[in-house]
Amino acid sequence: MTSPQFSRVRTHPTPSDKLIAHPGTWGALMILLTLLVFVLWASMAPLSGAVVAVGQVKPELNRKAVQHPEGGIIKQLLVKDGDRVAAGQAVVELESVSTDANHQLLRELAVFESVRRERLDAEQQFLVRYAVGPDIRNRYGDDLVLPAYQRELKIFQIRRSSRDQQLASLEEQLKAIERERQSLQSQIKAHHEGLRLIEEELAMNRSLQSQQFVAKTRVMAYERAMADHQSKLGEHESAVARTEQRWNDVKLRMALIRNDYQRVASEEYKESSNRLAELRERLRPAEDALQRKAVTAPVAGQVVGSRFHAPGQVAGPRDVLLEIVPEGESLIVEAQVAVDGINDLYIGQGADLRFTAFRSRTTPIVRGTVVYVSADALADKNGVPFYLVQIRPDPAALKAADIPSVQPGMAAEVFILTEGRTALDYLLSPITDTLRKSMREP
Repeated sequence: MTSPQFSRVRTHPTPSDKLIAHPGTWGALMILLTLLVFVLWASMAPLSGAVVAVGQVKPELNRKAVQHPEGGIIKQLLVKDGDRVAAGQAVVELESVSTDANHQLLRELAVFESVRRERLDAEQQFLVRYAVGPDIRNRYGDDLVLPAYQRELKIFQIRRSSRDQQLASLEEQLKAIERERQSLQSQIKAHHEGLRLIEEELAMNRSLQSQQFVAKTRVMAYERAMADHQSKLGEHESAVARTEQRWNDVKLRMALIRNDYQRVASEEYKESSNRLAELRERLRPAEDALQRKAVTAPVAGQVVGSRFHAPGQVAGPRDVLLEIVPEGESLIVEAQVAVDGINDLYIGQGADLRFTAFRSRTTPIVRGTVVYVSADALADKNGVPFYLVQIRPDPAALKAADIPSVQPGMAAEVFILTEGRTALDYLLSPITDTLRKSMREP
């Protein structure tokens, strides 16, 4: 027989007995509690946001394209991709037969004209020797100057010899005239002496004839002799005057020869100077074209993106021959962001970078900063619009990440950090966006 107390306990169950008796209620409470905790977490716990994009490492000032204004046939490739070059170093040599021939012709003409002008300058100064100055030899070299000098030296010697021969011939004429004049002077002196003696004898004979000591015929003979001497004296004096005139004429001819020699040299010197100036003007662009045969590096850096790989290929005007990544140039990551993410971007914004060339397990993410956002949307080759964004990696973060070497062309995953939102915002955002659109009148 059962006790009354036990009967009373079974008749009045406890609350826990009620819960055990109704497991559905207990489950509903647990689900409700879990939902409450999740809603509280979703509405309060912040989650970091980011705009994700794929980028590529590039120099901040971009690659330097190496071009040639006229183009031509490639004669020799002096560098290849990966080589490091100095500023001004020759990287490609082009063939240019017409340029070489034109430059050589103008150079030879300039050499001959320069040497010719030196010869004419020596002739202007009546120099007996002719030499080329060191400036011409240093500028053009002995290989070109020596043949021109030998040619002009022969001309100098021939012209000088011709002048000297003419002057020497006239000098001989002067000597002959001088001898003739001296002879005439001697004869004049003799006639004067003869006249003096005849005059004395005539005077004596006239005195004797007046005293009837001599015949008149004798006096007349002395008078005829004196007249003859006077006549010859006059002839000799006239001859002396003629010799002096001939002397002056020869002297004038000698002066004319010297003046003509100097005048011709002076006129030719001016013409030569004008031609030389013209040749130098024509030679300057020819030298520039010759120098442009050797295409040089505009900056020091590393060669990339070679477009030509064998001699004989033809490069068109302004074709890019190769590109150079400037040495020491800071690098950036350039990424394309979809147009719907532009509202979350601004300059100075933080970003996380992961370089896919390195192992993700051992290489940490590098922090960077947005330094450029394009002002307008661009389009890729498929016509898909995007915004161009540039991120500069933090040098300290790169060093701390112990990344071996970041090279242009490397790919990188870009996470541009945006304003944080709660999980509830992420969950409700599609719903609110849909409601915002659906509740507007069409």
